[in-house]
Amino acid sequence: MARGRPRGGEPALDGHTRRRRRLGVRTRRRARDPLRVSRRAQPRAPLRRGAGARHAGPQAPPVLAGGLPRSGGLHELRPRPAAPRAGARPARGARGPLPPRLAARAQGGNPARPEPGPGRVRRRRVTRPNAEEAALRALDEGVALREAGRTEEAVARLRAAVRADPSSARAWFQLGLALLCGGRHAEAEEPFAAALRLDPGHRLALLNQGNACHAQGRAEEACAWYRRALAQGKPFPMGWNNLGRALQDLGREDEAARAYAEGLALAPDDPTLLANLRSLCEQRGDLGPLAEACRRALSARPDSVAARVELSAVLAGQGRLDEAAQLAAEAAARDPDAPQAHYRLGLVQQARGLVEDAQTCFENALEADPDFAAARNALAGTLLTLGKLEEAIEEWGRCPPDDPVAASNRLLCLNYSDRVDRAALARAHFAWGERLEARVAPLPPAPREPVAGRPLRVGYLSADLREHPVASFFEPVLAAHDPDAVEVTCYSAHATEDATTRRLRALAARWRRVAGTSDRALAERIRADRIDVLVDLGGHTGGNRLPALALRAAPVQATWIGYPGTTGLRAVDARLTDRWADPVGETDELHTERLVRLGRCFLCFRPPTDAPAPRPLGPRDDGWFALGSFNNFAKLSPATIALWAQLLHALPSARLLVKNASLAQPLARARLEGLFAAHGVSSARLHLTGRVGFREHLALYDRVGLHLDPFPYAGTATTCEAAFMGVPTLTLAGDRHAARVGVSLAHALELPELVATSPADYLARAQELLGNAEGLFALKRSLRPRLLASPLCDAAGLARAVEAAYRELAREPASPCPAVALERNAPARET
Repeated sequence: MARGRPRGGEPALDGHTRRRRRLGVRTRRRARDPLRVSRRAQPRAPLRRGAGARHAGPQAPPVLAGGLPRSGGLHELRPRPAAPRAGARPARGARGPLPPRLAARAQGGNPARPEPGPGRVRRRRVTRPNAEEAALRALDEGVALREAGRTEEAVARLRAAVRADPSSARAWFQLGLALLCGGRHAEAEEPFAAALRLDPGHRLALLNQGNACHAQGRAEEACAWYRRALAQGKPFPMGWNNLGRALQDLGREDEAARAYAEGLALAPDDPTLLANLRSLCEQRGDLGPLAEACRRALSARPDSVAARVELSAVLAGQGRLDEAAQLAAEAAARDPDAPQAHYRLGLVQQARGLVEDAQTCFENALEADPDFAAARNALAGTLLTLGKLEEAIEEWGRCPPDDPVAASNRLLCLNYSDRVDRAALARAHFAWGERLEARVAPLPPAPREPVAGRPLRVGYLSADLREHPVASFFEPVLAAHDPDAVEVTCYSAHATEDATTRRLRALAARWRRVAGTSDRALAERIRADRIDVLVDLGGHTGGNRLPALALRAAPVQATWIGYPGTTGLRAVDARLTDRWADPVGETDELHTERLVRLGRCFLCFRPPTDAPAPRPLGPRDDGWFALGSFNNFAKLSPATIALWAQLLHALPSARLLVKNASLAQPLARARLEGLFAAHGVSSARLHLTGRVGFREHLALYDRVGLHLDPFPYAGTATTCEAAFMGVPTLTLAGDRHAARVGVSLAHALELPELVATSPADYLARAQELLGNAEGLFALKRSLRPRLLASPLCDAAGLARAVEAAYRELAREPASPCPAVALERNAPARET
């Protein structure tokens, strides 16, 4: 469930490069070259003549059908804008050795002039090349090196070129371009400025100066540069595209739409313009303008692959999945080498529930372009859906370390793995945070305003302010907040709005729609709202805006509810928890944040309003299952399955009901059956159920005697839902927050007997509970009223607790990070 981030595009070629092409020197546009500021994280390769886009900007349906409904979700490559990085990695096949002729020239030779053979002596006058010749040679070699993706070497040669001829605007421009391609955005500004001092009308220098500003989050400055570039001679599509992206990042949606329309009037089937228009339309909840643009493009170019891909996105957004699949398949058939067509088809197949077909499509996209980050992210998501957790983690690990989507997805999924110890998990988060904070320049420090005698200005930032498990824990607290104590502003980072969104909006003093705004624009919006305490509700789950927190959007920043561990950011001051989920002195070292332990359970649950009353079956009834699991498939670790298999062997007549969305997939069912079979458990003792309707889902709890919590990532919403439906959950206390949430919930219900301290204790407690049928059914009958009377449904009590915590955080400087017992810079090791 996540959003991707625009990360740059392809720089324009100057006249020098075009002349090289006319002279027969083979050149390629590098995907790191930053002219076309893309909406997406993956690089774009060149267009094939007469074909659709190699990359038209990845689409954004959920990576996982239904997301990760019990523990947060995966980061999707959604169209949430962020400050674009002008330059992506070199395109497929671009790196490596130079072509022989250029390699020889880069080394000072010239293969066009072979050495004279035997008996031939060439007489030539040896002369020292003059400064102009040296400058031209260094320029030529620098451009060739940049085009081969060897940006550091290119920068060195181009610096030599400008030293030899400081009056060459072309050399200064190429130096700026090489720096921009290498990600050195701030350094690129001065060479572009030098080129413009020599040639004020150099529109490519103007455009790339805008890209350098945009890449550093200065979208307003970027707009000015783009407008100057567009004013030089005939308008060009890429100028309008980049202006539109910058305006979109600034939240000026109407102006962005006009910029995209201007660009599409010049190039109706331009893939990047169409993709960016789609992102804007999705952000605004209206795909109509994209549909019209696609039809105009197909009218102008009936063979356009890019227009078919984007029109498929429109149809999918309208729920016309069969038509969308047909159109995407037609696009892939027209250009089998167009990765975007395969990617779009995979997304549609995923939405249709055909996860195995989607996996094939994503693999096809990666075969066409191994650097296609959106496809790799989606492929990893399908692997996770099919229960292949370690393969999914490995796939995300193949993405560049600074890919924000893949990095967050990988960190989330490391929580599921029983191969990763808690220290390695913490180090992986610390390393991520250090990389991010090293790349961003925080906003100037925000002064802490006096908070005495006024309501505290609290901001809640989340992509889950909609029908989502996080909302079921957040809504009760939001409704119970004392307006005399806190003034709440909600920052909704997801474009989708539903009935839950409307309820939440009515409860907040202010509501900001921030889906699609850049991280810097979001941080500046929060600053403008003068927020005292900003609370992130997502951590590394889908759609997170952690880069905005890295910019220090508010003077005090905290995280709560949505993620079972540290963000890894030193810019986040506190994490709200309790002493059962995070015992004092036991987990502090695993966090960059200070742990603020509330004096009660850190959660409050909103039960479903339309749930039926529990009608539990008995052991002699048809359809009875002694054991059940309703958790996300990814949580069913090998160690969990091994322990459950032991329990089934200890209870020869017991059967296990396993219900989760992934089990609608035949491959997922076969995999789970195979994992149990490896421990000697026949599939006849398993009942596997996929996604069903909500009331049918709740009714399944009536058939279960004891709900089993997985480990090392325990359930949260599932455990509360099971209790509401009269089913107790047996949990195994672990050594980190994710493995101890069940402990906190059990103590809130005053049922410590549901907490096992070891695998052997887990087996013993399960057998004891199931062996006392009368006691078990008395517990089942009491669970709903017990839940409703517990701290888990005491919204007012939790609201007062968090309000007190916020005021204390706002009143005093954050204490130093206690994460000193771990080697912060040690590489994460999975064990």
